[in-house]
Amino acid sequence: MAHLLSQITMNWGKLEQALYLSMKSIDVGQANEWREAFFSTPALAARKEKARKNIGTKVATSNPKLLTFFEETLDRFQDVQHRRNALSHALWLPIETPNQYPVQPLRYDRANMSFDPIRVVDLKFLGDLLEDMTDLSRRIYWVGAELLAHQQLKKWGKR
Repeated sequence: MAHLLSQITMNWGKLEQALYLSMKSIDVGQANEWREAFFSTPALAARKEKARKNIGTKVATSNPKLLTFFEETLDRFQDVQHRRNALSHALWLPIETPNQYPVQPLRYDRANMSFDPIRVVDLKFLGDLLEDMTDLSRRIYWVGAELLAHQQLKKWGKR
């Protein structure tokens, strides 16, 4: 279990970097603002939604064929982010059943801390999360690469 948690922690940094680089390929000037919105507290969800809408508008303008894939990738990112945060920002409780790990996620909204319901995770949950993170990383890098290639081809008059 410790190895899976370590890999999840390490891969989260990779996902953050991948998303940031893809955001830079969309708009260098707004990438920092978007990154901050995507990794802010739940209390700032409206800010994240606004950033997501702005990014979607830019992608739709630049490369409309990519928009659906990009939106699906952001949906997957949000799902992975919720599952990862539930583990990373949680109290790990005493184990009562072998290979069943109870965790109680903490939520910080501004100055208040609250507890989400306890969830029990197992090795399959952790393995699935790691696999989804790996797939998501490939998707995010592909989006960034496709946008950069599209920009270059457009410059050269090929698109």
